[in-house]
Amino acid sequence: MCARARVATVCQAGRFYSSVEENRRYVMKLLDLALRQKPDIVCLPEAFTTVSVPKPLSEIAEPVPGPTTEMFAKKAKEHGCYIICPIKTKRDSKLWNSAVIIDRSGEILGIYDKVHPVTSSSDYTVFENGVTPSGEAPVFDLDFGRIGIQICFDICFPETWAELAEKGAKLVFWPSAYNGGFPLQVYAFLHHYYVVSSVRSDKSRIIDPCGRILAQTDWWVNVIYR
Repeated sequence: MCARARVATVCQAGRFYSSVEENRRYVMKLLDLALRQKPDIVCLPEAFTTVSVPKPLSEIAEPVPGPTTEMFAKKAKEHGCYIICPIKTKRDSKLWNSAVIIDRSGEILGIYDKVHPVTSSSDYTVFENGVTPSGEAPVFDLDFGRIGIQICFDICFPETWAELAEKGAKLVFWPSAYNGGFPLQVYAFLHHYYVVSSVRSDKSRIIDPCGRILAQTDWWVNVIYR
């Protein structure tokens, strides 16, 4: 099934705080703005709760369900929309850079774990302060169609973007720390799917299968729709 859907995405615009609670509160304000347009799905930025928080990741990563997913699940249920909630998670005694998909009823539909975390040690043996690399790039069936997710550094690995196309994804979300630049347009064009980014700084974008930017955030607008 592939139907029309109203998509919203936000940009954190470099507004970072020193606690999980403050970061969560700010992004919740952005979500509330997005929800005014009655979207079918909203994507939030990569690891938005833990950015700039001066604590070990092992202390601030969350279980699923946990405080952040439960808070955003209430919004999803209240407004009848999907929310992609990217946070650092702690599951099965491991740390993950995750994107949690919350469905229209406020339930957890699925989790994508970043396949290619960035190395954070000089010997390339530690990833993102302990994050575990995932081994697959799954797709998820929503009521309007099939989606995929990639996170930040995944942009550097074309094979997973191709894999999502082979699995039938029509829309790929890319929560990230930075804007990604031209490669997102290339992937959209090569694989004939929409790409939607949600970033912590600079510009979030909505890109069509021809590689055209349909909408992007700027200094004055932190929420966009199509």
